[in-house]
Amino acid sequence: MTSEFDLPCSACGGDLREATIESHELGLQVETEMPLLVAECRTCGERHYPEGTLATLRGHTSWES
Repeated sequence: MTSEFDLPCSACGGDLREATIESHELGLQVETEMPLLVAECRTCGERHYPEGTLATLRGHTSWES
């Protein structure tokens, strides 16, 4: 199965690498302290979110202020 890490960056075509970020870096109220896996472009820094990370966010994000 192809993952986000096998695809080129949609912004610049560069190579993606696995990286982890802290939930507070998203600018959302995420109710988890665990680091989140992202596909980050080595060239432009654009972040792409794997399906597993999106599923985690759906289960732990508060959309209310």
